[in-house]
Amino acid sequence: MKIMKQTALACALAALVILWGVPVSAQTRAPVLSTDVTVGPPEVGTLSAFNGFEVTTGQQEEEGTASYGWVCYGKTAGALPGNFTLTANYDTPLDQEMNAGVAQSITGGTWTLPVYMQTITGTTYMGVLYGTVTGGTFQRDIRGYSEMMNVKLQITGGTQTMTGWQGTADFDATINRSPAAKFYGPYGPPPMKGTLTFYVQ
Repeated sequence: MKIMKQTALACALAALVILWGVPVSAQTRAPVLSTDVTVGPPEVGTLSAFNGFEVTTGQQEEEGTASYGWVCYGKTAGALPGNFTLTANYDTPLDQEMNAGVAQSITGGTWTLPVYMQTITGTTYMGVLYGTVTGGTFQRDIRGYSEMMNVKLQITGGTQTMTGWQGTADFDATINRSPAAKFYGPYGPPPMKGTLTFYVQ
């Protein structure tokens, strides 16, 4: 089963590159930072807009059991512009027909936010903010076309200019599963819009 999880994660990461066109390797290259800008903790309650898509609805250990590996990916804009990736585990399968109108509990997961700032020398990599998922919910409308999600995030640390950051964040987003959605179904993954609200200590 461990091999299945590793395979699912590898597929999800490959999908990020293919679907969004952002070089994931840029997160690990750690280029030399420009000295003309630094990233300080944002004010409490600072919002960053999120635009992205659902990569996968995840996998089940066994039929009818809790699921793992739900993944979304997108770009943030605002105080912390970058590429946000979140994986989540939840208590029941995300079946579109069975779960229309039903709330489901998010039980864990992880997230990362590599931050890129515009400087006088161009786009500069500032480091990665990262942490864990501590809880939340998926809530579908009665038709199953729109899904609201609220995810509670723990900020456990950061690298480079964000070293030592601690605190929490809220991720609130809507997944558009309507057949009329521009990138839905065979043309691509369900699009998402939302916000990240940071509470950095």
